[in-house]
Amino acid sequence: MTRAGYRASAESALMRTHPWLIPATAGLITVVTALAVPNRAHAGPDVHLCSTESESVRRVAGDAEAMNRLGVLYAEGRGVSRDYSAALGWYRRAAAYGSSSALSNLATMYFYGFGVPQSYPKAAQLLQIAVRGGAADAQNKLGALYNDGLGVVKDQKRALELFRQAALQGYPPAMVNLGRMYIEAIAVPRDVVRGYALIRAAVDAGIPASLQELALRELGTAAGRLNAEQLARAQALASGSLCGIDQRAVGESAGIRRQDCGFDLAGPHDVQHLESLREQVIADDAAMATPP
Repeated sequence: MTRAGYRASAESALMRTHPWLIPATAGLITVVTALAVPNRAHAGPDVHLCSTESESVRRVAGDAEAMNRLGVLYAEGRGVSRDYSAALGWYRRAAAYGSSSALSNLATMYFYGFGVPQSYPKAAQLLQIAVRGGAADAQNKLGALYNDGLGVVKDQKRALELFRQAALQGYPPAMVNLGRMYIEAIAVPRDVVRGYALIRAAVDAGIPASLQELALRELGTAAGRLNAEQLARAQALASGSLCGIDQRAVGESAGIRRQDCGFDLAGPHDVQHLESLREQVIADDAAMATPP
């Protein structure tokens, strides 16, 4: 596919994820761009973006979540050539403007070392900020780090709390992780019925292929420990609301509610980190603009 073809595919994908990218909303998009991009230094990375790029893609750069989605396109090579450097640039800009999804994606890049030196502590640091907004994906990822002691001191009770928070939002991967903890009695009294119900509900809702094997194995383990009556109860529970998760057990002191999915700027640490991200973005943009 030609460069123009890749660009057209990327624009098409963005149009599907952002239906507001249509001519009728061009005025509103311009306003959003002006508010989100106070000066030219924040207009987005120059890498792989030329002067002939479509106006739609340029406008989308002013929206934090759109920047994040553009980062995903580059990270996964969907419609464009895979480019971790470009993905990192878009994720960091989106994070600097308040996208908790971008923070979570940045953490993934550091976790695996995609385009950056691999660092569990850095991944954990980014996720600690993202979870303050109640982002289920970030809660689940941070829970996994606490469960395995990667980048943080191992704390399976904290992992359990994070998995619960994400599961309460109906996030299937977290439901699998929480179900496994109930089945294996990790940081919680064993409850095979509830564990089976959580994983069954997650599978029915749809989980990534990478989790299928683990989920099916845990379901088999749980089913082998249940009698017919218990299995029937677990299956009934799986179809019920929130699979019987005890909402009172979910860190209420942290102010997390099921509807909280945005990025929380209330914490002074969050604001300080965002200012640091903005300064780093400006510095990197200036460096890119300086001739070698």
